[in-house]
Amino acid sequence: VATEDGVIVSVTALEGIANVEAGQTVKKGDVLISGNIIREQGENRTVQARGEVVAKVNLTGSHTVSMQTEEPIATGEPYTTRILSIAGWEIPLERAPEEGEALLLETQERELCSVYLPARVITQRWQPVTVQTTQRSFAEAEQAAAKIATQNAQAQLSEGEQAESVVLQTTLNEDGSEMTVYAILQVQRQIGTPGALAPVPSASPAQP
Repeated sequence: VATEDGVIVSVTALEGIANVEAGQTVKKGDVLISGNIIREQGENRTVQARGEVVAKVNLTGSHTVSMQTEEPIATGEPYTTRILSIAGWEIPLERAPEEGEALLLETQERELCSVYLPARVITQRWQPVTVQTTQRSFAEAEQAAAKIATQNAQAQLSEGEQAESVVLQTTLNEDGSEMTVYAILQVQRQIGTPGALAPVPSASPAQP
């Protein structure tokens, strides 16, 4: 039976009868090689179907990005804050900025001399910022989304597999605020796997 959807490239039935042919589209679960051998004369019988079925399979990955970007813009002079750390306890000596108020430029630590109570001063240097929202260009958004969508599709490749082709499809949501890119990779792979043994078909009634 088929392990996934695909378009048949070749069928080699080593035991049983091929149910599909090259160029045919199949769905996951379809019987590719049947173990039921029906004869016009003689007794019908069932075997464990064996063989190889190669198909072209599409692997799809997607990624969605916003059509807007947020960029921090410096708004003032850098400043420092200090934290006193004593035996695992941290005591702020100055108020640290809220998230989005400043970017952390650097952190320095200085040990204080103390044998019985380890202590150190953590100094952090901050750059005040304001967040500016800008509209992304179509090309920039598509490039960013396509890169990750392709990576998501490639993650589905088996070891040693190579994609024969890559097709990108781009869509925007209704209000144009988000873009989704789909990366479709086409590969050839063996899609047949053994299924359950089917019951032996009954013999056809004799014709008068």
